[in-house]
Amino acid sequence: MLKNWLVKTQQKETISTHINYLKNENRDSHFYTKIDVLLDNSKNIIDAIEDRKQHRRDHGLRGGAVKNEATSMIISLPRDIKQPTPKEWSQMLNIVLTGVCETINKDVDKQNKKELEKRNDSNYKSKKSIQPNITLKELKAHCVAVLHDESSSSNKSSHVHLILSNIIKNEVIKPISQIGVTYSAKNSFNKAVKRVLGVDHMEYTPKESKFDKTFKDKPLYVVREEKARKAEERTKKANALYDKIKTNYSDLLIAVDNIKKDIPAWIKSININLFFAQKKSRSIAENLDLITDKMPKETAALESEIDIIENKLNPPESEKVTTKRQRRRRVTKPKN
Repeated sequence: MLKNWLVKTQQKETISTHINYLKNENRDSHFYTKIDVLLDNSKNIIDAIEDRKQHRRDHGLRGGAVKNEATSMIISLPRDIKQPTPKEWSQMLNIVLTGVCETINKDVDKQNKKELEKRNDSNYKSKKSIQPNITLKELKAHCVAVLHDESSSSNKSSHVHLILSNIIKNEVIKPISQIGVTYSAKNSFNKAVKRVLGVDHMEYTPKESKFDKTFKDKPLYVVREEKARKAEERTKKANALYDKIKTNYSDLLIAVDNIKKDIPAWIKSININLFFAQKKSRSIAENLDLITDKMPKETAALESEIDIIENKLNPPESEKVTTKRQRRRRVTKPKN
């Protein structure tokens, strides 16, 4: 059982740079990310900020500085369940935004009621503004939703970045940035996943996580020792497996799998960890040599991916895979 699907909320002081980053496919961190913009009203968010400033100038209102321009929600699902299509993500976001909008208006009404009651006291001086209710259409018009499909990544979960403007109708809508909206988003996302994907969080058993209680209760040095021991065990197993591959060419699929596992680690270490990058590039090259003759199609696809990586990241010769290859595919000349 899982308490909730993951919805993580953050406040953003400035929003335009963050939105541009989310949509930029050329960022290094988006190397394996397929980006789909599901909802893009970034102009309305920026306009709302400027319109509020102008409104306050026009009416001689002093102060009112905005600390955070928007609320950012990261909504994600584990890799081991059915992954939604962009259309299904949009359907689920509609359910989430509907629930969030209802919560915002309920909280606005509560806060307005308290403010009006305080105004009955003649000694009450700090009068806050009466906040407006907003419709679902108005909320969507001040949202940005960007899907990051991480299917090609080795370990990331696909997720949606949902940006909600904290400013609508010339007012800072306080409930948007408060815990009630986060709670509502989690509950609504639970319902959305069950309704659209047919997966119930109450029946899902998560894989072992580094965030579980056992992990939290362990001292840091113990965790590090365990990680080092597991890494050593994995290395021994990998070396034993590699020896088997060298002596038994019939198990070529294992070599292909090793290459695919090594490529992400190699990318991360390029120009950062010389020893590790050299080690991974050597491992990839040796496994490529093993499959070259008997698996030409797979070899060609992997070589193409490696060429793209080397051209994009421009590693030194010692960290390249291509310079360590002993064998290359024979290119058949066309017949005349």
